[in-house]
Amino acid sequence: MISKTHHCYHDDNLFNYCRTKSVEGRELKTVAKTVLQALAALHNQGLVHTDVKPDNIFINYSDNPKIIGEVALGDFGDTCHVGRNPDPNEDGHIIGAGIFRSPEAMLNLRWGPPTDIWSFGATICLKFSTIDYPIIS
Repeated sequence: MISKTHHCYHDDNLFNYCRTKSVEGRELKTVAKTVLQALAALHNQGLVHTDVKPDNIFINYSDNPKIIGEVALGDFGDTCHVGRNPDPNEDGHIIGAGIFRSPEAMLNLRWGPPTDIWSFGATICLKFSTIDYPIIS
């Protein structure tokens, strides 16, 4: 069972934050710990988020508006239930966003919880590096 709650994460999202501010190690740990805990909770319920990307990681600032205080994974609109022998892409639904899409999703192969981990890994690599990345749709 998924319960939707609304806590106000409106200060920014990770995409915008990383465009204007440098991210320190402590903030990276906060983001990683929170998002991975959220993904673990989903995966333990047999659910896959399918759209992990910087735009869907919401943040509130601490007392200092340059430092991340709270983090939340959001936008559960494409979350899918994965059964015992899943073929979650049987309806042709494309999951993920561009460069954050896992290889199995890009190749239209069977995917599951590891696709979220790939997407989060791509998010961390790209958003916390100093290189710009192309927008791929």
